[in-house]
Amino acid sequence: MVMTRRLPDLLDLARQAAVNSKTSLESLTQGFYAYIMYLLEHPDYLQIHLTENSWGLGPARATSEQLAAWREGLDLYAAVLQAAMDENIEEIEFNAEADLVAVTANTVQAPSAYEIIEKFKARGIQTIIGGIHASVLPHEAVRATVISAL
Repeated sequence: MVMTRRLPDLLDLARQAAVNSKTSLESLTQGFYAYIMYLLEHPDYLQIHLTENSWGLGPARATSEQLAAWREGLDLYAAVLQAAMDENIEEIEFNAEADLVAVTANTVQAPSAYEIIEKFKARGIQTIIGGIHASVLPHEAVRATVISAL
């Protein structure tokens, strides 16, 4: 079966893209590129993937091998996305000398941003918050008791 033979090759290409990339964005880009190139190099697989085997749209009619490959692909994708989120994390020097601390956050990061601001405010340091969260939900950012400025 073509699907069974080609899925491991495709997953290997995705794994190689993830391992050989310096950043998660590069990993995603290289993974998508490898996927597209693989489909272009194997038009028979592309035809099966798009027309003859609807398992790609849902696992209802998939074989156990296809489901395992699908799960592995999703796990790899999730790992790359987690790495992307982790790359956005830096160690914070809470004992640093500062007159002002500015924090930027998207809405998902807002609770952590408030905790960071609170720690600096406890030391008497002025704080300010910005970013998409404060822009989109300024009333919520202003209501937070830990904010000195918005």
